[in-house]
Amino acid sequence: VSLSARAADPAAGPFLGRMQTDIPALALAEALRMFAQARDIQIIYLSEDLGSLRTNGASGDLSAEEALKILLEGTRLEFKFLDKKTVEIEPRSGRGLDDGTLAAQAATRSAGPETPSRSPAQEGTEKDSLQESLVTAARRTESELDVPMSLAVISGHTLDEQEVNIFNEFATQIPNLTFNYGETGGDINDRAIAIRGVQGADTTGIYMDDLPMPITLDPRLLDLQRIEVLRGPQGTLYGARSMGGTVREITVPPDLTESTASVYTSGLSVDGGGDGYQLNGTFNVPLMLDRVALRITPFAGEDPGYINRVFPNPAESNRLVEVKNTAAMRYQGIIASLLWKATDNLAVRPTIMYQSSQANGFPLGDYTASNLTNIRRFDLPESGLDRWLYAGGTINYSTPYGVITSATSLLNRHSLDVEDVSEYTASSAAFNTPLFPTTEPSTRLAHSATEEIRFASAWHRSEEHTSELQSPCNL
Repeated sequence: VSLSARAADPAAGPFLGRMQTDIPALALAEALRMFAQARDIQIIYLSEDLGSLRTNGASGDLSAEEALKILLEGTRLEFKFLDKKTVEIEPRSGRGLDDGTLAAQAATRSAGPETPSRSPAQEGTEKDSLQESLVTAARRTESELDVPMSLAVISGHTLDEQEVNIFNEFATQIPNLTFNYGETGGDINDRAIAIRGVQGADTTGIYMDDLPMPITLDPRLLDLQRIEVLRGPQGTLYGARSMGGTVREITVPPDLTESTASVYTSGLSVDGGGDGYQLNGTFNVPLMLDRVALRITPFAGEDPGYINRVFPNPAESNRLVEVKNTAAMRYQGIIASLLWKATDNLAVRPTIMYQSSQANGFPLGDYTASNLTNIRRFDLPESGLDRWLYAGGTINYSTPYGVITSATSLLNRHSLDVEDVSEYTASSAAFNTPLFPTTEPSTRLAHSATEEIRFASAWHRSEEHTSELQSPCNL
């Protein structure tokens, strides 16, 4: 069995420097769990390697390595960092065992049947195959297997492998999650989402980390740790607008210890449609080691069009003109996040997201979804523009009793749609006028603010408690 533990504060990031450590003498597995929570790192080991081993504890102003050495003192175990966030505990190679360790092993073997020995290759294969998914669906970091609710998780590794960049590309993988377009106002990112078939206004919650977002907002899915989909009702944890469920997009927090940079580019082509591309990069810079870090992800690209627009030739009315591959979407934007670990107990993380999208038409077919050719009476190009700025921040304060979180967000959005309504204005349902070229521009301005204050206890599962105060506001 592979076990791991992490801290209840997902925004804080790993802390490997010196900090006050106070772990009493107790079972080694429990001591390692406390250490992982305090340092916000993951510890991986085989439970049979620890058996009934105990530790004398560790106290004082210690670094992560010093604390681990003290905790493992007198055992046959050693540790190594697989990366800056993950520690592996394993038996020492080629060293004798002390009397206490031999006694503990003998007691463990007498308590049950022997476990067949495994070759190093078999052990390595098992470690590679046992991967625990850590989630914060219940407002605390824990194993996906320990969350007492129906939950679907897609890891960041899977998102990268499948090149998932927008909501539609992962939504089709989630059972009981449906979505459609054209029901919430006509924006180019106009979208409605339902989980478990519960439909209607504000029945599905969308979150970016701990910040709630409007359901019609469709940010590019870049630099994500994972996506969590919780089937509802989720009113207790996420408020009344999560009756059907909640979709949470968890981003990678800034790294306080290491500077990193990555650039990604791709080209794409739609069969029977146009061509497109995507270019994005992620840059992480610690501004103050172990205290302040900045993470920035700029991006730009174009989603290819695949809808054809057909209209009569003005010079020869008996001939048709076809404009191919409309509904192409150009986009650009940036995501910036700052993490400030003010103290060992206080972490502040402001985030800013900006995105601009321009479309030369709408990805909607007339009458049936399979129709890729829209016939129009006039040459009136349709278009859409959507620009938004989303700013927010979380403050996490850890106490011996739990974590207090404040999440604040502000949204400014401007969208403009231009649609060909020539046939509609000439119909009996509208003005019943003679047919003439008519377009209808539709402008929307949105300003909103939200505030959530939450307390998540550090008590045992049977006594856990989460309290939350939510206050949305449309400006």
